[in-house]
Amino acid sequence: MNDHGSHAQVGDYVRMASPAGMLTECRGIVYKIERGGNTGNRYLYVHGMDTRIKDSYCRIISRAQG
Repeated sequence: MNDHGSHAQVGDYVRMASPAGMLTECRGIVYKIERGGNTGNRYLYVHGMDTRIKDSYCRIISRAQG
């Protein structure tokens, strides 16, 4: 399984990483995915987080069933 956040889907359980790639203790379930305008950046909305997170700052812990 590729655990990079760019492969995350709604329902996946993810862990946040710092811009330097260090894993943090922040974790949650993805409930929405958004593409950023003309930049093409992909953002994840994660339960328990106050703001959207760039997908490259997330690592998938487990996939949603279904």
